Amino acid sequence: MGEKHWYAVYTRVNCEVKLAGILKKKGIKVLYPYIEKQHFWSDRKKNIKKPLFPSYIFVYINTNEYYSVTSSAGFSHFICFQGKPATIPDTQIDAINKLLLSRYAWWVESRVLKKGTKVEVTEGTLAGQQGVLVRDSDQKNIAIEITALSQSIIFSLNPHQFKVID
Repeated sequence: MGEKHWYAVYTRVNCEVKLAGILKKKGIKVLYPYIEKQHFWSDRKKNIKKPLFPSYIFVYINTNEYYSVTSSAGFSHFICFQGKPATIPDTQIDAINKLLLSRYAWWVESRVLKKGTKVEVTEGTLAGQQGVLVRDSDQKNIAIEITALSQSIIFSLNPHQFKVID
């Protein structure tokens, strides 16, 4: 069977929900992170789910399950490095899940943060998570990088809620 890992899947445009549903029916563990936003039209308003990472979902599979994913409607390709699907560390998937459940103010930024000090959150639901310190005006913000996607989730903390690590 092989050991299971998390992988990032690039979907066809606007197919995140469709592909996630198909894969769940096949018994594959899927993470489709989204945020709910209120959308206003001239005659009504409605809560809609917007993908946290447009055109991406995450799957927890072993090598025997690749075909099940690649043969599904809405699949485009795996995110690869050096010709092989890139694994996403469990800690990064855990950080996404914890952040979605937290009350932190957060947003997604589409770039890899290479500069900054490595920090660890010391308080709250994300205690123990590591990230990169970034500055935004006079605030101090933490970014948890999803390196395989070149994406970062950024959230605000007070300086006493994190510590610098080596």
